[in-house]
Amino acid sequence: MPPGTSNLICGDAQHSYYHIAARHGADWTRKGVKTSENWREVADYSIAEVLRSPMSVTYRVDANTFCYSREIQLIHKIRGITVDVMHPNVVVRAQDGVVITAFPTKTPC
Repeated sequence: MPPGTSNLICGDAQHSYYHIAARHGADWTRKGVKTSENWREVADYSIAEVLRSPMSVTYRVDANTFCYSREIQLIHKIRGITVDVMHPNVVVRAQDGVVITAFPTKTPC
C-alpha cells in the first residue's frame, strides 16, 4: 500500500470505530488499566504508531486488506515503567485506506 493517510471512520458493526469499540473495546480496556489510561488513549496511540512505523505488513488477497503490526511497549503513566509489550494489529482496506479493525495481541500479523 502506498504511503498516505488511513482514516478511522465511524463505520458499523463490521468495521472502523463502532466495530473496534464493540468487538475489541474490552481488550483495549485491559491494556488501559495497565497504563492508567482509558481504552481510547491506548488504542489511538497504538494505531497511530503501528501505521507510522510498522514492523510487519501482510496483504490478504481475499479481503483486499493490509494488516500492519509493530511492537508497542505500554508504559504506566504514573509510575513510568513498562507494564506490557504487545503487537497491535491494524487492518486497513486496500482500496481506500479505511481502518477496518485494530486489536491488541501478542503476535504480529
